[in-house]
Amino acid sequence: MNFLGVGPLELVLLILIALVVLGPEDIVKVSKKMGAWIRKARRSETWENVVKISDEVKKIPQNFMEESGMENIKDDLRKTGNDIKESFVDIEEFNRELNRTKLDINNDIKSNKEKGQGLFEYALILSLVSIVIIIVLTFFGVSLIEIYCYIINGLGFASPYCT
Repeated sequence: MNFLGVGPLELVLLILIALVVLGPEDIVKVSKKMGAWIRKARRSETWENVVKISDEVKKIPQNFMEESGMENIKDDLRKTGNDIKESFVDIEEFNRELNRTKLDINNDIKSNKEKGQGLFEYALILSLVSIVIIIVLTFFGVSLIEIYCYIINGLGFASPYCT
């Protein structure tokens, strides 16, 4: 609710200020005078002219659209907008169908992977263990060979790596 740019909280504040400034007896007299003045203004010819002019000003865009044929353009735009909305609905339905198909394909791929997954995992683990052994031997090669030779000699075997 907004009357002449004054909201409900501002109106309450104005009433409280008037009550404090005028007092309870004078506020009644002032209210009656203001009511009479507003009633007189509303019944005057000037107010009626202002209302008529305001109505005419409000109708200017509608009259302009009717006279210039823009109403037809507006209807065409509305129809085009509805067609676009229908196209979006079709696209959304296509997108849902595409997602369902994608999910079905992913489920098929997942079920096929699980069948041959054991052998693949075994080969992957062996490869990773081999890589780790190569890296360890590369970094700690001298000390590991010494440990190897110590164990081989302790068992009484001969090895070409041990001198």
